[in-house]
Amino acid sequence: MQPDEPSETASKETTPWRVYAAVLSASLLGALLLRAFVIHAYRIPSGSMESTLLIGDYLLAERLTFGSFVELPVARKELFRWPPLRRPRRGEVVIFRSWGDPGTEIVKRCVGLPGDTVEVVDNIVKVNGVASDPIFQGRFDTTHKVNTEDVFPVSEWRAVERARNFGPHIVKPGHIFVMGDNRTNSEDSRVHGDVSFEALTGRPLFIYWSVNSHSASLNPFDSIRWERIGKRVH
Repeated sequence: MQPDEPSETASKETTPWRVYAAVLSASLLGALLLRAFVIHAYRIPSGSMESTLLIGDYLLAERLTFGSFVELPVARKELFRWPPLRRPRRGEVVIFRSWGDPGTEIVKRCVGLPGDTVEVVDNIVKVNGVASDPIFQGRFDTTHKVNTEDVFPVSEWRAVERARNFGPHIVKPGHIFVMGDNRTNSEDSRVHGDVSFEALTGRPLFIYWSVNSHSASLNPFDSIRWERIGKRVH
């Protein structure tokens, strides 16, 4: 029995490392599954959703509500998609694959559901002929009026005119109509058309980090928007 003792000691010494390796592997697998099925992180690169979302906001979004894509992590090749738990609601902020580039994801607000009639009249959004829907109160700036004193390049002038007057447009079945909260600086369904349910990829939850890259301060901590961290997206 004596010769067996060293091997027993060696086994006891290596067991913790096996446990650590197993825990690390399980944690890594859990993180990959969480990333693939449940949570995604996003950075806001433009001002099309101001003032709800600012440039430099970092979001966490869940991917289950509208149906989660399952992809190969490196190749980004879609394998399949879990069925959605529900469809978007009017007024809800959604994430979806871009009209022209499925590899790019965009954040906008759902304004119209299938069958809704959406129009913009003199910078006022109307859904099914109603302009007083509380969902949109405070979401869209209706105070900006274009006049002859405003000076815009041609492309910007057309964008402003499109923002002020659009439609009426009936949202197609199986689609939603999306708009940016910064209506005069958002290329959305007014330009590219409706967004299909199949293009939806996530529902924003909250801002986990926010940095003002245009801060003039030399102190990096001054560029952090502390008041926005933890803020819910709604």
